[in-house]
This record gives sequence, structure tokens and C-alpha cells, in this order.
Amino acid sequence: YKDTSNIQRRDITLVAKKLSSYFDILKKASQDEEYKTHESLLYLANDAKLRQKVLKLAKVRNTKDLKEVMVVGIGGSNLGTLAVEDALRPIGVRLSYFDTAHVQTLQLAIARMRQVYKDGGKVLLNVISKSGTTNETVMNAKVLIRELQKLTDDWADDIVATTQPGSKLEDWALEYDIAILPNPEKVGGRYSVFCPVGIFPLALAGVDTRKLHKGASKMLEKCLDPDVETNPALQSVTAIWRAMKNQATIHNL
Repeated sequence: YKDTSNIQRRDITLVAKKLSSYFDILKKASQDEEYKTHESLLYLANDAKLRQKVLKLAKVRNTKDLKEVMVVGIGGSNLGTLAVEDALRPIGVRLSYFDTAHVQTLQLAIARMRQVYKDGGKVLLNVISKSGTTNETVMNAKVLIRELQKLTDDWADDIVATTQPGSKLEDWALEYDIAILPNPEKVGGRYSVFCPVGIFPLALAGVDTRKLHKGASKMLEKCLDPDVETNPALQSVTAIWRAMKNQATIHNL
């Protein structure tokens, strides 16, 4: 950080002192099994109970005839998954992503679906929306589900809905007896890669989500450690704070 961020150890020490009370809040949130606050997203890396629920469903759905998982979601509902897949390049079931409305992408997806089912295989739609009302997700899901219904009478078995409890998507999934995975209410989309939003499709793609969580847990320990020389979160926030004090107006994260 000394060579790249124009900050010194004394700057980080000052910020650490100013944030000491908030660090206590973060440490408490990192152990909050009920996800009562937005900071509770820090507990995701250590939530073995939630991970086991996801892996149990992934094991059931990861059959020999599963050829592709179509991740239907936008923004935080798919970008974390895409980033991890792109970084790790797992060898497993193919993942494809449907976020913005794109006619050609949907046409190609429908053609693949038809071929897969013609060959005796299956496609799994993972529809992801915290609210259950995201326009792009609803549109893409409707198109793909309509095609799925033409290809198999057991179409509901080839869908998993990942959503916030009480959402319209959950209501719809319950109506058709579709499997549901929870997105904790206080966990925002851009922070959801370590909850079912990310780890379900990643598990099917061949990512070892236990190791993924273990790595996140180790990084969490570093970010909650008061040692200014090894805490990347403190270094980052100090660099941003100093830039703002120097009247920087653009933050490209």
C-alpha cells in the first residue's frame, strides 16, 4: 500500500482508532446466525448450516443427465457467480447467464434446450431474484420456462428458485412445488455470492464451495484483525478516505 496508495502506517492507525467501535459491530455481525443486520453478510463464509442445505439440493440435482444450468438473474444475482467461475474455471456442468433482455441469447438457449431434451438430457433453470419482481429476470424466466414446459411434463423439477422469504417468486415456486433456496433478507445482491445465490450454481459447476468458504473465512479474519500491516480492509478504507480528503470525486471500484 505504501507504493500504490500514497498512505502511511500512521494514516491506517488513525483510521483504525476512529473505527474501533464499528469494528466491534462487525465482529458481532460476523457471528450473527440470524442475519439481523446488513453487516451480517460477514457470517456467510462460516454458515455451515446454510451451505449444507445448498449442497444437499445440489447433490440431488446434479444427475448424469444434467447438461446445463441456466442462471437467470441480473446484477448481484449473477455477477458474483460469473466472477468466481471465470477465476477458477471449474470442470463441471456448464453454466450460462441470462441478465439483460437479449433476443439472440434466448434463441440460442432455446435451441440448446431442445437439443438437450431430444438427446435425453436435462437443463436446470436457477431463477434468482431477491424481490421476485426484477423485470429482466421475470422476462427471461418466462421465456425459458415456457419453452421448458413444452419439452417436459416434469418441468417444475428442472427449476430452482433462489429468493428472499415472502417474495412473489417464492409464492410462485410454492404454488408449483418448485425447490426454493433462501437469500437472507439483509444480504444485498452484490454481497450474495457466498449464500445460495452463488454457491448453488457454483457447486453444480464443480467448484468446491467448502474451500471457497474457507478462503473467505480466512480473509474475514484478516479484515477483522487490528494489525494495520496485514488488514487489507483497513488499508483500503484508509486509501479511499485520504483520496476523499484530497478532493477526489471519482471512485472506480
